[in-house]
Amino acid sequence: SYIDEKKYRLAAKYLKKALSQSSADTDKELLALVHFNFSALYRDQSMIGKAISSCKKAIQFELECDEFERSSSLAMIYNALG
Repeated sequence: SYIDEKKYRLAAKYLKKALSQSSADTDKELLALVHFNFSALYRDQSMIGKAISSCKKAIQFELECDEFERSSSLAMIYNALG
């Protein structure tokens, strides 16, 4: 991924594009994933406050998903929070 390659501007560009094309009503799982990736982006740039905020947003969207879909995603998010 662009984050792993330390291409932070490209990563941010595509994450912002994904956010702008997503609907909070119908794309909750996608929005959770995008916010989780934003948290990784911010974490890698030592922007810890923004990373935590993005993780919290990811959790909010995951909690609104079906229980089956959210269980593994929530575990991944909580693990990232440490």
